[in-house]
Amino acid sequence: MIKAKELIIILILLSLSAQALTDLGVFKQNEVINLIQLCDNCTYNNITSIRLPKNHTIILGVESELTHFGVSEWNYTFCDTNELGMYSAFGYYNPHGDEENEYWWYTFEVTPNGYTPPSDNLIIFLSILFLLVLGIATFLTIYNLGHLIALDYDLIDVAFNWGIYFIFVGFYVLHSSYLGDPIINNILDVLLWLGGFMLIFIPLLAFILSITVGSILQKKVNSQLPRRKIRPWGL
Repeated sequence: MIKAKELIIILILLSLSAQALTDLGVFKQNEVINLIQLCDNCTYNNITSIRLPKNHTIILGVESELTHFGVSEWNYTFCDTNELGMYSAFGYYNPHGDEENEYWWYTFEVTPNGYTPPSDNLIIFLSILFLLVLGIATFLTIYNLGHLIALDYDLIDVAFNWGIYFIFVGFYVLHSSYLGDPIINNILDVLLWLGGFMLIFIPLLAFILSITVGSILQKKVNSQLPRRKIRPWGL
C-alpha cells in the first residue's frame, strides 16, 4: 500500500514532468528559438499556430512541418520574438507512425534579458535603491562643484564620491540581470557615464587642485595676515 508521503512525492514528480513537457523556459527578446519535439516513431510532426502575448495568433498551417534530425528530434525555428510575455505553440504528430494524430502544445516566455521576471518586491526594492542613489548623486554633484570652486576638497570626499558611484554600478548590474528594460538601460547608460564624470573625475580633479593650488593660495593668505606680537613674560 502506498503511503501518504510516497503518494505526495509521486504527485510532485508527475507535476514536474508535465511542466517539463509543456514549458520551454525563458528566452531573450528578438532571439531565435528552437521549438523542439521528441518522437521516435513519427513520420511527420507539424506546428499549426503560435499565440503571441497580445493574443495575436500566427497561423502556420500544416505546411509548417518540423525539421527531423537525429533519431527522435524534431525542430521548428521561430524568429518572431519581438513581443514580451508568454507565448503558446500548438501542433500535432503521429507518435505511432500511423494516421492517428495526437496534439501537443507548450509555452515559453520572452523577456528583455532572457531571465525570469523579478518579483514585485524586488522591483520595489530596486526602484527605491535607484531613487536613493540618484538623490545622493545629485547632492554630491552640487557639493563637488562648490568645493571645487573653494579648493578645499579632501581625500574623504573623494572616497565617499567613489563609493556612491560604485553602488550605482552595482545597481546597474542588478537591473541588467533582473529587469533589463531596454529604455531604462539606455537611461542608465547615460547616467553611468555622467556619474563617472561627476563622481569620479570631478572629485579627483578637485582633490588634486586643492592640495596644489589650494595649498599655495592658503599659504599666501596666511602670509598676509598680521602676525601677533608675543609679549615677554612678566611684562
